[in-house]
Amino acid sequence: MNIRQIIGDNVRCFRYKMNWSQEALGSQTGLHHDYLGRLERGQVNISVENLVKIASVLEVAPHSLLIEGQCYSD
Repeated sequence: MNIRQIIGDNVRCFRYKMNWSQEALGSQTGLHHDYLGRLERGQVNISVENLVKIASVLEVAPHSLLIEGQCYSD
């Protein structure tokens, strides 16, 4: 699996654990829900700034978004 898909899968999983929609996550991060959808599908690259912003809102360490299956092991 490529790193974009790993990040996307982890963002989606942690978002589900918070019971948030993409719109809710977008509202908290200031990122558009369309961008978050493409991110979760592994279609876009993410900047370090946005990775940290999303991790902070999801209350996880930024590096945990980079590890395959990280969300499912918690």
